[in-house]
Amino acid sequence: MLKRLLKSLAASVFSEWRVNWILASPPTTAGASARDELAGAPLAEADAAALDRSPTHKVRNSLSYTRKGLEGRVLLLGSQIVAVAHFAALGGYEFGSIWPLAAEQLALVDIVTEERFRGRGYAARLIREACDHYKKLGIDSLLAFIWWTNGPSLRAFRKAGWTRIGLSVEVRVRSLWLRVRIPLRRGRRETRPLASDPNLASLPAHD
Repeated sequence: MLKRLLKSLAASVFSEWRVNWILASPPTTAGASARDELAGAPLAEADAAALDRSPTHKVRNSLSYTRKGLEGRVLLLGSQIVAVAHFAALGGYEFGSIWPLAAEQLALVDIVTEERFRGRGYAARLIREACDHYKKLGIDSLLAFIWWTNGPSLRAFRKAGWTRIGLSVEVRVRSLWLRVRIPLRRGRRETRPLASDPNLASLPAHD
């Protein structure tokens, strides 16, 4: 009830608004859990062709990041792609208005699971695998921004050990954008994901 009231109030005052939690990867990785049937891999050309035939609309849409030149990684169950994620370095990061990205960081900008494989923890598994992979390459940390009510994404990142480090609030009044970034104390694990709103999810992860 309160959430609907806040949304209605915001819609009546602001012509457009965005609220995102900012999450960061853990300082150290414990390593992905051993599952012989699951494996992470770079998104190859053949994988992109398979994703383009996916029955899941959001999976097909994720290829827009591939076309922009962002690096992708997939989680494979045997030969079947069950989840895909895309990552941006500073040069390809287009979301600086939401939260800045340092040169030694990487942003996880999109992650989605095939609909028939949701609810099995595959998104969290891919997040952990990607952290292990990139930290071995010398990446200091990974960041992600998630719409404040996107429960599935928040749960997936919580399971992967990520923590909330900030809140980004953006509102547009006529032609003027107003932005506020609120840093949070590092070390508070993401333990209370808010209820999901599938119509407003900016990062469509599914656990």
